[in-house]
Amino acid sequence: MKKTYLILFTMISLVFSACEENKSIETISEIKNPAESIADPGKLFTQMVMENVQSSDLKQFILDNASQRFDGDFNFLVVPAFGTETKSADAPMDVPSALLDAIAKDDPLLQIYVLHPECWTEDNLPLIIYLSNDFDDHKDEYIDAYTPEGEIISVKVRDEFESQAVIVVSHNERTMAVSTAIDTKSFDENVNSVYSSDYFKYYLRSDIINMDNQQSQEQISTKASSIGDYAIAALLGSEYTSCGRMQMYPSKDYITKVKPSSKSAWSAIEPGIMGDPELYFYAEYGQALGGNYKVNKDKKYVGVGYANRNHIVWKNVNFEIMRWSLFDNGTKMRYEWWEDDGGAIIQHKSSISLEMPTELGKLITPDPINFEIAIGKKDDFAGSVYVYYIDENKHNYNTSYVTFELEYKKQ
Repeated sequence: MKKTYLILFTMISLVFSACEENKSIETISEIKNPAESIADPGKLFTQMVMENVQSSDLKQFILDNASQRFDGDFNFLVVPAFGTETKSADAPMDVPSALLDAIAKDDPLLQIYVLHPECWTEDNLPLIIYLSNDFDDHKDEYIDAYTPEGEIISVKVRDEFESQAVIVVSHNERTMAVSTAIDTKSFDENVNSVYSSDYFKYYLRSDIINMDNQQSQEQISTKASSIGDYAIAALLGSEYTSCGRMQMYPSKDYITKVKPSSKSAWSAIEPGIMGDPELYFYAEYGQALGGNYKVNKDKKYVGVGYANRNHIVWKNVNFEIMRWSLFDNGTKMRYEWWEDDGGAIIQHKSSISLEMPTELGKLITPDPINFEIAIGKKDDFAGSVYVYYIDENKHNYNTSYVTFELEYKKQ
């Protein structure tokens, strides 16, 4: 143990040897016990970036790796980039092996994200921010940032840093690190891992979530009854018999386009220092069961891909939802949207109001049905909206945070 402490102390001393005269950096680090510093390898790695931020080689290395956008954002994982198996011989920052191993083992999703990389110039070096695992953008209004000179300043979490590049060392929300001690055969048969270390296999969350949803789709989809739907539409009146879904019967619903509704909506669900919003939704609809009703929940992970908050674009997708049966599923359903910020999976209590037709064509509204959906503890609610059976095709819906287009296609 003493030998380990000595190695770690030597490593930390080398990192800060050039800053012994800078009192502000000594105040920032406050690293007295090497064992404590390695307990937060992300913080130590951040300080190494701070020490090297004026290096043009480091700038090029960071921008080159981030520009690959392996998960859709301007970021990259630390372990693959700086690991001995993958890094180039002339990597601009030699991360000590003890620190890199601590990251690989205890902090595998540590990443570098760059906000406003176009603002990073020789005369305008970036600020550096570290977001620890317990960071919560809803609880923290201010956070510390390091200047290129090693000084510490307080900045607003939701500052947009319009003309300032920012290097953010944080934890990737779009990647899953699965222990190599776990059998990943079920994953590997359906999706490709993006990286493997001695400790973990890395997968994109979107691949895993959508794989799980695809496997369970047949269990929750509803088979429409043409006789029942035609008859019910006739009883309900012309607005049902002449609506698009009935004219194209049988059809299936698809979500085809998604985007944050506005710049302010984007900022509300995801601060700039946390990258692009990672959106997902639950399609929630009723099902008649011999006079009783239940709620089906179909989860889809959209992820990122909307350009930037100053120039928001549509993300084209093709999410198959369901074949909507007027008789079995009722006259409306709901889309509930969330932004993925990670954290432990919790059960969120929700409630939905249904409108169901009887065999005589009378619409009844049962008491709201309570149910639960699985979300991350830190996830942000991004609004919900009801969709109606008689809505026109390719209609745009807006939750105030998210806008999406729904298209039904004849089968």
